[in-house]
Amino acid sequence: MVARSLTIVELNEFSETLINRATQDMTLPHLEWLTKLNRSTTYSPDQEEHHGLDPWVQWVSIHTGTTSEHHGILRHGDVSNLTLPQYWEILSAQGISSGLWGLMNAARGQADQCRFFLPDPWTYEEEGYPEDLSRFLALPRYFAKNYLQPSRSETIRSGLTTLGYLIRPSNLPATVRSGLAGLPVILSGGVNAHSLAIIHDILSTRLFLAHKKRHQPQLAVIFLNLLAHCQHHFWQRDGWHPIMRQALKTTDRLLGQIRQARRPGEEIMILNALTQQNVDGEHYCIYRQRDPAGLLRAFSIPFARVEPCMTNDCHVFFDHAGEARSAVDTLRCITVDGQPLFHVEQQPDRPLQIFYQIELREPVAENCQIECGKTRLPFASLIELLAERTGAHIPEGALYTSLPRLPQQMINHDVYYRILEYFGVAHAKQDCAAKRAKTK
Repeated sequence: MVARSLTIVELNEFSETLINRATQDMTLPHLEWLTKLNRSTTYSPDQEEHHGLDPWVQWVSIHTGTTSEHHGILRHGDVSNLTLPQYWEILSAQGISSGLWGLMNAARGQADQCRFFLPDPWTYEEEGYPEDLSRFLALPRYFAKNYLQPSRSETIRSGLTTLGYLIRPSNLPATVRSGLAGLPVILSGGVNAHSLAIIHDILSTRLFLAHKKRHQPQLAVIFLNLLAHCQHHFWQRDGWHPIMRQALKTTDRLLGQIRQARRPGEEIMILNALTQQNVDGEHYCIYRQRDPAGLLRAFSIPFARVEPCMTNDCHVFFDHAGEARSAVDTLRCITVDGQPLFHVEQQPDRPLQIFYQIELREPVAENCQIECGKTRLPFASLIELLAERTGAHIPEGALYTSLPRLPQQMINHDVYYRILEYFGVAHAKQDCAAKRAKTK
């Protein structure tokens, strides 16, 4: 019997409306091929962006086959607290091999048959496997946390670590081809966070396919974020922003490379976990702290370390529980125009850690003040407008696949069970927690 094989592309948050419009206006043969695959509508029970309806939550739901209420992972970087098995761990226990690249808020876990694993740049506690893969992440991880105010010395140090990995003989062909493919992106949009996000996915795809060819896993999964990123920033109701055009053309080429690399009989699945809708012109603002550590010091909040998340949020760690409780009180009293600036959380089982994120979404005056008790500070000295969003999250999603007989509509985490079924692995939903407990 020929072993089954499946490639999954986690094409984060892509909009079918956008893709359908793009295939009419541009020559995008691989995106057009995508729209002709078997299709299922997916949906999430989570409804509110920044409070569950976020990719770092929805992908965990798909990876574990449960709702966010069940798996409890609501913040980026919290996957180390996951108590449920991810589908590649279930498959590994049955001897089925995997290769995982860039999956959001994921861990290799107990998947002994996982032949390579690259965490996403924002999941700081997870390391690559083999361990050397973490060297590739050095610069992306530093830049993800510090791109508003990067240190030149740290950028150089982490950049040299990543470069050392990329110029190795086994990786050099992928590096050179990716560099050439990234030139039109740079020429179109310059060197900035947006063009670098596209180039990161170009390079990731090349390296993923090289590792897939080398290790021949039965299940290969790659996460791509370029369309989600550009939909948030450059999705115009009419016409095409140059960076969005490049993102679409690049996505088309990357899908073509992934298609070409499929082995005979290998199936494919492409899904988005959730979708975005266009909000161009609605003044949906995303603000980010210029320097999270500097903001905490400005309000005399002692802390041990701070880890920024993907956009407008942070985890803060403390040496003493009393400091954490005091920080919660201080952050909750900070206001702008009389409205709370932050949403703040502290979990009972994590007395030395808090999470907070900026809740402000409306435009503010340039000269407005941040207030906390008698402390008044210029808003612009601590907070920067990251972008006026052009795309916002909605619960509906889509799945395209070469597999037959999938339901036309399903809750997004049921994808977990469809993957297990494809490999002939039966797994009851109520067994999830018991499985991880037995293997610890």
